[in-house]
Amino acid sequence: MPEDKPFMLFSCCIPVKGAERSVLCDLQRQTAHFIPEGLFEILTLHEGKTAAQLKAAYQHRFDEIIGEYFQFLEKGEFIFFTDTPERFPKMDLRWEEPRLITNAIIDIGEVSLPWENMIGELEQMGCGHIHIRSFSDKQLGFFEALLPGFEGKRIESIVLTIKFQPVFEERALLAFCRRFPRLSTLEVHSVPAGHPLFSLPARESLLFITEEKISSGLHCGFISPAYFTINVKTFTEALRYNSCLNRKISIDSGGEIRNCPSMPQSHGNIRETRLSDALEKPEFRKYWNITKDQIRVCRDCEFRYICTDCRAFLEEPADSFSKPLKCGYNPYTCEWEEWSTNPLKHRAAEYYGMESLPGMERG
Repeated sequence: MPEDKPFMLFSCCIPVKGAERSVLCDLQRQTAHFIPEGLFEILTLHEGKTAAQLKAAYQHRFDEIIGEYFQFLEKGEFIFFTDTPERFPKMDLRWEEPRLITNAIIDIGEVSLPWENMIGELEQMGCGHIHIRSFSDKQLGFFEALLPGFEGKRIESIVLTIKFQPVFEERALLAFCRRFPRLSTLEVHSVPAGHPLFSLPARESLLFITEEKISSGLHCGFISPAYFTINVKTFTEALRYNSCLNRKISIDSGGEIRNCPSMPQSHGNIRETRLSDALEKPEFRKYWNITKDQIRVCRDCEFRYICTDCRAFLEEPADSFSKPLKCGYNPYTCEWEEWSTNPLKHRAAEYYGMESLPGMERG
């Protein structure tokens, strides 16, 4: 560690402060590292100083600790040393997106949806990612007829969630995945425990198998480190917009146009209302700008810019700025718990009709 050269954070490495601890987000390597409050202070208040200046600023009381901090930062390649720090401007953290809609959720039910019109409108709005969900019995043939309608469009990826059928077998599912290049993931839920599909090799990454019985959108909205996303695009979006609902549009199983299929307000039915007309309604966009810095508890969380969000299921259902119901993390104790075991959440869970979800049964 050179004592006489100012240190600089690489611009893709951004410290985020929480109530009790902080994280250093490396947006290039897509990783996050816990850092103590002392190091957060150094990185945010003393960047551009030399190690000698830094030690003097703390009156040489923490020289050994500062040395350990710099060893960590150098080993992780989070910092570099330069005599000309003014030549290294910070990353532009603005989020810009030319698309009117970036992603959509479409739930399949018994109601027939005007797929050709919907796909055409999503194409016109620039939608890049679509999640199609089916909670009832649908054979592969239904989706084999549906997915070709997305070919030749700007839509980049499709996640398809379908219910297990006894006729499903490994070879047919893998062939289905490979047939449609825009299909990024095929999720098959409600698979019986011990079924041969669970023995598929991990390399078949397009196919996700679970025995969880997903019967409705009530199973959505979980907050977990497994869903954290660390990259420039999602980080900068989370700074200024809602990390779930911004630029999203959804059609529920009855054809109602919503921000999310699980949210109560409808902005018209797809059989009578154009998606573009629903999008122009002022109330449709009211959730887009709710950031984690505005949400109680979340604003004190060190994970807030890399975490997902949920405005459909809240700890306090009447408050749009309430913490997500299905988050079990406490930023004041730095501990995770299973959200459904917290008795303080049961009243809200009952409000949303979640009593039958796994873990919600009361003893």
